[in-house]
Amino acid sequence: MINAATIKLITPDEKSYQLKNIKPLVDKDIPGFDLAIAEFTSNHKYAVAKIGNSDGAVRTTTVYV
Repeated sequence: MINAATIKLITPDEKSYQLKNIKPLVDKDIPGFDLAIAEFTSNHKYAVAKIGNSDGAVRTTTVYV
């Protein structure tokens, strides 16, 4: 179990925020799968990352995380 209170998120503008919640994404079929949804609060507006569909991705596809 991941404790969100022990993790800080640093945004692209180099501001640091305490996480409110973190939800690991699990895929039993992919060993080492390591992704999560992180929630934090700020007065600044940040773009929300969209969860996409990687079914069309091939080995050379560029992915930004």
